[in-house]
Amino acid sequence: MPENAVKPTDAIRKTRKYMLDMLLLLCAPAVMAWYYYGSRALKLICVCVITAILTQITVSAIVKARSYISDLSAVFIAASIALCMPAYADWWLPCLAVIFAVTVAVIPFGGPENLLFSPAAAGLAFITICFPDKVFAYPVIPSAPENLPLLSSVGFIKGESISYMLSQGNSIGVNIINYIDILVGNVPGPMGATCAIAMLGGLVYLIFRRPKGAVISLSYLLTCAAFAAVFPRIGGGRLVSVIMELCGGLTLISALIFISDETVAPKRFISRVCYGVAAGLIAMLLRLYSPLEESSVFAVLLANGISPVFDSKIPVFGLEKKHMLDKIELAKEEQLKLKKELEDIEKAKKEQEEMAQINAALQPERSKFVRRISKNINRKTQLETKDIPEAAEDTTEEAPESGYGDAVPVNPDTDPDDSDDIPTLQYIGELADKYELGSLDEPDRDGGACDE
Repeated sequence: MPENAVKPTDAIRKTRKYMLDMLLLLCAPAVMAWYYYGSRALKLICVCVITAILTQITVSAIVKARSYISDLSAVFIAASIALCMPAYADWWLPCLAVIFAVTVAVIPFGGPENLLFSPAAAGLAFITICFPDKVFAYPVIPSAPENLPLLSSVGFIKGESISYMLSQGNSIGVNIINYIDILVGNVPGPMGATCAIAMLGGLVYLIFRRPKGAVISLSYLLTCAAFAAVFPRIGGGRLVSVIMELCGGLTLISALIFISDETVAPKRFISRVCYGVAAGLIAMLLRLYSPLEESSVFAVLLANGISPVFDSKIPVFGLEKKHMLDKIELAKEEQLKLKKELEDIEKAKKEQEEMAQINAALQPERSKFVRRISKNINRKTQLETKDIPEAAEDTTEEAPESGYGDAVPVNPDTDPDDSDDIPTLQYIGELADKYELGSLDEPDRDGGACDE
């Protein structure tokens, strides 16, 4: 079925809203990537987005799974992967990561509402294991971006990223120019993750738009900073170590995009804090002992795997406990209210059924009563018009109109039960008084007594 023929559910709308916020967060890094690497960066993002959409449509059709392109999850995954790549990587490299992310980390779990791992982190981890030399081949910042050759070309010039310097124990030194370059992103590295100002601006945006995810990001970054201060990998000082660890590699973009994914993250506040701390510790330990230049995505995946433990094992206490008790009380009140409304509906339905049964039981008696009244009206009318000459017929008064037609005598041969317009008892009483039929309890001329 075409996508536009399917009405999105509330879950799809919620996912689309979240993805829009995350895509807006990626705008600043994408602009900085375009500024330093030219149109090549934007082309790489577009190629990844097209690949993600085509992959989602194709694989969903093959496995007969639901696919909503309008939730923007495929666009977000593709843009995240592209910004974490070298700007002059071969086209197939980020596309392979996108295909793996959508095929393995999204569709098998039923869509972006039921994720167990961050799809973008899974795709990046896959190509990092398979092609580490290509993933970490960051070019120098070019003076003329359009003229820089691709990674596979002979004239490609590789630069030294901050993460590579950390892995070799080299420091950026104390030159203020180096710190300014880091702040504005004028250093080799992932094309959308080197500008510290853009990343910090994204963190502020996340605090106001997605405070639950911002709690995880702040916990992650503070843990990485504390670890870098206590166990520095360079000899230039603790402050230099903290700055390089936070601004190097994928630390900042992992904190903002990967580890803060609300679908995978725990739901409670204290659980989110512990989750961010655990992810930060794992990331720094992997950096310290892993042979890879950058391993933040692996830390994200490991933290995703233990995410459910934080909600189930960490006890509830303090303000969180009070808040949860208040929510439970509100839920009980709402349940009682719904229960009372359901009882009222059942009571009204029962009364309606009883009235229908009473009307059905009275219908035969009412029909008999109408038949007798109709006969009496017919006899009375015949007696009044019996002695009137035919010439005077034009001067006779017409029978007064009433709510039940023109007082036409009912044919005794017809069954009054066939009529859908049954007169009320009040109207029948008015007819009896008008034609002086006497009490309804008196026997009629046929010798039968009225049962009513």
